[in-house]
Amino acid sequence: MAWFHQLWLGVRRHPWRTSASAFAAYSACWTVTEPMLGFKVMGDSDGFWKVGGLIAIGLAYAGIQAAAPRSLDLRIPGTTSRVRIITGDLLAFQGHKIVATSEFFFTELGVQVARNSLLGKVIVDLYQGDGPRLGQMLQAGLAAQHGPGDRVDLTLPPRYPIGTTVAVQADKHLAFFCALSHVERPSLKATADLSDLLTTLTELWTSVRAKANGEAV
Repeated sequence: MAWFHQLWLGVRRHPWRTSASAFAAYSACWTVTEPMLGFKVMGDSDGFWKVGGLIAIGLAYAGIQAAAPRSLDLRIPGTTSRVRIITGDLLAFQGHKIVATSEFFFTELGVQVARNSLLGKVIVDLYQGDGPRLGQMLQAGLAAQHGPGDRVDLTLPPRYPIGTTVAVQADKHLAFFCALSHVERPSLKATADLSDLLTTLTELWTSVRAKANGEAV
């Protein structure tokens, strides 16, 4: 079933490429088999099965080409490190997890954190929906590792610089929460640009190297 789901995703995202792959496979099979089968006199039923078989081969090839890959391995040039991109449920991954959040490290479901966002799903699935408990864990870790933060609004948690990362326990593994986005007040709209992403990744991997003990992240 998982393969059929990947196939459906690929066909839905690339319908024209799928059609082109099917036609190319059909044409290639026809070109190869027609001269060989041309020596044999075939009735109408034989011709039907031949064309039907070629169409089936073409569709099978198109499906293989169109199916969204389950994983992708990338080697970082000049290093021995590899990045493996896997499709699936991030929270079902057995290993340390990385969660991007805002400079205020919000954990309150509703106005601050959308329930259907990644952070919202983390709070619900990994911390049983207990945002306040996660907030206490984050603030304790932040204060111990990065100081008290900048209290710019008494109604909000302390603000930390973009890239600030704190690791807290999540079941048997760690969850690395990193400040990626700025927050506009009073709308609480989060925004980030490429420089914010690069800064966050730099700080994040420094923390991961120090605390992940070489385990999968």
